[in-house]
Amino acid sequence: MKSIAIVAMMVCSLSMSAQTVNFKAMRPEKRNEYMIKLAKEIIMNFGPGYYREVEEPKVLEEIKTFDVPEGCDEEQMRCNGRKYYEVQMVYDKNKERLEWGYAAKVRIWADDGEPFYVTFGNGMGVNFIYRSYRELLKEGIEDDMVIKYQPVKRKD
Repeated sequence: MKSIAIVAMMVCSLSMSAQTVNFKAMRPEKRNEYMIKLAKEIIMNFGPGYYREVEEPKVLEEIKTFDVPEGCDEEQMRCNGRKYYEVQMVYDKNKERLEWGYAAKVRIWADDGEPFYVTFGNGMGVNFIYRSYRELLKEGIEDDMVIKYQPVKRKD
């Protein structure tokens, strides 16, 4: 009986520490692996028509800074100055044409590893500033939140 309680406490402490992983302290390979997996999941949830298996999504090397123009709402202003990574899903430009140079782009906060925005190749997107990605998953993603695939018509 005592050993069951000890095992239960160990499992509980392991799961709690997994939730409080210091994203900034992760090794770059592990961090990139995490971000690519998360980006794929987000794309499949909010714009599955933009998912491509042409090649693995790529984490852009430059860490960017969220820059909010004056006059934005309080939630966005709280994010002003935060650093973030971008993960891009590329597409074969010989086979299709999209408005932007990527099929999808996911932005992930550099301090906690949480996503805050996904943009698709048609210019539309979903932000997670007001309701987090995790909250939306719990609540259930409504059909009107899923971005439909819209290629640009060729003029051939």
